[in-house]
Amino acid sequence: MRIKKKDGGIRPIAIGNTIRRLASKICITGLVADAIEHLLPLQFGVGVKGGAEGIVHSLRTFLKANVDSDNAVLKIDFKNAFNLVDRKCMLDIIAEKFPEAFPFIFQAYGTPSFLSFGSNTILSQRGVQQGDPLGPLLFSLIIHPLISSLSTKFNAWYLDDGTLAGSPSSIAEDLKIIVNKCEDIGLQLNFSKCEFFHCGSEKDAIVAHDKIFAIDPSIKILPINMLSLLGSPIHNDLISNAISDKISILSIMRTRLSFLSAHHAFFLLKNAISIPRLNYLLRCCPCWKYPKQLRLYDLSLKTAFENITNSNLDDNAWAQATLPVYMGGMGLRSAVELSLSAYLASAHSVTNLVSLILPSTNFSSSFSDALEHWNNNYPTFDKPDICKNSQSCWEHICLTKKFESLSSRCDNPISECRLRAMSSKHSGKWIDALPSSSLGTLLDNDALRIATALRLGTKMCEQHTCVCGATVYENGLHELSCQKSAGRRSRHDDINDLIKRSLVSAEIPSILEPIGTCLEDGKRPNGMTLIPWAFGKTLLWDATCVDSFAPCHIAYSSKSLGFAACEAETKKINKPQQEGITTKPG
Repeated sequence: MRIKKKDGGIRPIAIGNTIRRLASKICITGLVADAIEHLLPLQFGVGVKGGAEGIVHSLRTFLKANVDSDNAVLKIDFKNAFNLVDRKCMLDIIAEKFPEAFPFIFQAYGTPSFLSFGSNTILSQRGVQQGDPLGPLLFSLIIHPLISSLSTKFNAWYLDDGTLAGSPSSIAEDLKIIVNKCEDIGLQLNFSKCEFFHCGSEKDAIVAHDKIFAIDPSIKILPINMLSLLGSPIHNDLISNAISDKISILSIMRTRLSFLSAHHAFFLLKNAISIPRLNYLLRCCPCWKYPKQLRLYDLSLKTAFENITNSNLDDNAWAQATLPVYMGGMGLRSAVELSLSAYLASAHSVTNLVSLILPSTNFSSSFSDALEHWNNNYPTFDKPDICKNSQSCWEHICLTKKFESLSSRCDNPISECRLRAMSSKHSGKWIDALPSSSLGTLLDNDALRIATALRLGTKMCEQHTCVCGATVYENGLHELSCQKSAGRRSRHDDINDLIKRSLVSAEIPSILEPIGTCLEDGKRPNGMTLIPWAFGKTLLWDATCVDSFAPCHIAYSSKSLGFAACEAETKKINKPQQEGITTKPG
């Protein structure tokens, strides 16, 4: 299998076998704890949660603490690193550090493997195999002796992406060491992709550049305000441009989503395209200082959602849509509201990592302004104490305040009831469900539009007169209780079927619409158990579906017994059954 690289090259995937990948994952599970202890505090790409974020925060803190010093930063890049490392060195290191894993790894890398390319077969004799879950660990172990020999103040690596920061002289000396030693393990520096940034005066920069040019003149020399690392801007001047790039990508994806069905497009927008692609940037950078750009991102996201659902959202509806599903929203998130909590959660979660990279630096001072901004925005809420490194803990405070504000703005009882109903348990499970026609969970475009309108209270139709003679308003709620609505009957049948199946699963046989249970008027209840429920009497039930936004009323009684006599018994199933009731938008 082949995957194209960004520069047009080919990335061969050597491991496609599921069993082989599973065996490698089991192997690395047993090695990762010892590997972390061996690789820290220099390498953060194997088994370290938030490793990339830790390096980014550390470098920004280092430059801020040494702003007046003659420091420089060097980003190191190898040529085709994973495919060129020497396998003999790799096996020797595994035999020394992790002998328990040597038999399995020797079986995989002790002899050349065969790569098929069309009708050609290529012998793979170097490098770790692309697609191997053990690959990052094996590569990190190979280069660790080389990294350990460097003496620069700031020395942090994420797999093959190395970052050195300190005096230009120490960086130049370390670069010479890398050039001399990397060939011993099969690696070659890609000087054209290495980048050098100088932080000092222009005069000092000329001297520093001469030292780097003496090693190789093809190394890129860039101003410090152009520095970015591991996909995140380091200098604040680049943050605005980074957000603009995300807006451009979202605009492109918004156009492409229009070619999909509405349900598929919404699922991708919510779970893959919008905030999931922005969250890393929000965590690594103080994007909360750029609300104008973030509002433009939110506007683009709102436009994409309106195009998919064929709706027009006012401020209240959009505010509800950006709540999580369990709070009555659509699961979309506002970048403006998320930016501060994401940054603070990341800063707290990597505090220990930063202290490993920069032992003598006070990292908390680097995000004190963010904490101050948080305290100003949420003065009545306490900061998370137990799980303050979890982003969800910080977000919950923001969302709670937003939900309370949205509730206070409800201008009529219907809006308040709708918001509370939509935030009840299981009411939004259809939003999280995978849209699949084979599973019966795919909504057509109109069904998604109606379900969204009912959830957010947006305009569903033009005001008109129903066939029953009543007025149908723009919210479309009349259809949910109209005597001539086909949807009302289907919801009623679903409720009774659910109760019957629940009783059967509890080994209580029952029947729907039993005949002869009431001889006076000929009417019959919706269901009856076939065996005694209490005091030798069977249980009858009747369901009334009034409105999807009102509770479905279920009356229980024991035949020839009276409701009061069996009230204690019916409490056993009354609450569980109501919690299990589901309704469909009409």
